[in-house]
Amino acid sequence: MSNAILPDYVPVGNPTPQVTPFTYRDGVTMLKKLDDLIRYMNRTLVPFVQDNYEELAEAFNTTVQALIVAFEAAVAEIVNDSVNVQDPVVAGIFNDEDSDTRAVTDLLYAAKSIVDGLVTLTNSGRLSAATLDATYVNETQVIDVAHGGSGRNTDGDQNSIILTGSADLGAQQTLVSGAADTFLKSNGPGVAPSFAVVPNPIDDTATGLDETWSASKLIAQLALKSAKNLRGTYAARPTATAAGEGAIYSATDVAEQYVSIGGTWYVTGSGGNELTIAQITSVITTTSTTPVLIGGFTTTFVAGERPVWIELGWDVASSVANNVLEGRILIDGVQVQKIGASGLDAGRSVTQTQGVRRTFTPGTSHTITVQWLTGLAATLTLNAAVDRPAYVRAVTL
Repeated sequence: MSNAILPDYVPVGNPTPQVTPFTYRDGVTMLKKLDDLIRYMNRTLVPFVQDNYEELAEAFNTTVQALIVAFEAAVAEIVNDSVNVQDPVVAGIFNDEDSDTRAVTDLLYAAKSIVDGLVTLTNSGRLSAATLDATYVNETQVIDVAHGGSGRNTDGDQNSIILTGSADLGAQQTLVSGAADTFLKSNGPGVAPSFAVVPNPIDDTATGLDETWSASKLIAQLALKSAKNLRGTYAARPTATAAGEGAIYSATDVAEQYVSIGGTWYVTGSGGNELTIAQITSVITTTSTTPVLIGGFTTTFVAGERPVWIELGWDVASSVANNVLEGRILIDGVQVQKIGASGLDAGRSVTQTQGVRRTFTPGTSHTITVQWLTGLAATLTLNAAVDRPAYVRAVTL
C-alpha cells in the first residue's frame, strides 16, 4: 500500500495558516491555498483511495471475521461450562421424590405416577392372577353376571347373542342371529326375545300387512312418507300416493314443482323458468341461398308438464337492398317456426324476436337448432356482441 503525500504547501508545525482572503500572509493568499488544496485532493488523495480501496476493504473484512470467530468460540465455551455445571443439579432435583419440582412434574406428566402406582399394586399382590380369579372369576374361568359377565365359559354360534340367566329363563342361553333385514323383537317379561320380519305400515291393504318387507325397504318408505319436500329429476319422481298427500316434489331437470293431491301430481307455481339458452356474442355471416345451420345455436333441454316457449332473437343485416332474410327454428331436426324479413335496405340491421309454443312428453329430452339463408346473392351478417347477444332459448309457460 502506498503512502498518502501531504500537500507541499503545509508548513511543518503550522498545518492551518492564519490568513485572510486576498491578503498576503505566510507568503501566499488564502485563494492560492484553497486552489492548492483542491489540486491536492484531485491529484493525490482521490487516486490514493481509488488505488488502495480493495486492499483496505479486504483488511477490514478479515479483521471482522476473526472477531466473529473469537466471539462464537467464547459463547460456546460459556454455554458448555454452564451445562456441565447445571445438568447434575437439575437431574438431582427431578430424581428427588420429595422435591417440589418433582411433585409438579408428576402432576403434569402422569405417566410416571401411573407406572409407579402399578408397580406398587403388583408388588403388593393385589394384581396377581390368583387374586383376580378369586374375586371376579369362578373356578371354570367364567366371569359371572354379578361382575358384568355372561356366566358362560363357552362361545355360542358366530354373531349370536348370549342371554343372561334369570329365574324365568333358567341357565344362560344363546340366541342365534336371525335372517337378513330382521329385527330383535321383545316377547314380554320372562320370555326370550326373538328375531322377526319388519311389517309394512305403509301398505296396509285389505289383505293385511306385508310381512315380507325388509328393514331397509321400510326405512326408505318411511323417509318417503314423512318427507313433504322432495327433490330429484323428473324421471325419479315417485307416485303421488307413495309421496303422500300434500307432498311437494321439485324436478331439478325441468324446473317445475308438483304437489300431491288425491293420489295425483299437479304442477304448481308459475311458469317462466328458463330450461336452456344458447347465445352468440360475435359477428357471423352467410352467403348461402339454401338453409344452413348456425353454429353456436344448438342447445338441449328436458321438457316437463308445462308447455314450452321456443324463442329466437337476433339482429341481421343484408349487404344488398331488397334482399329476403329467412330463419328457421328446428326441434329435433324438424322445423317448427320461421322468422324473416323482406325488402331489406343495404347495410341496415333488422332486429327480430320470434317464438313458438310447443308441448312435449314430460321427462323427454329435445334439441333446438337454427338455420338461415339469403334470398339474393348477398351476404347476411348476424350482428352480435357480449353486451348484445343473439340467442335461442326454451322457457316454460
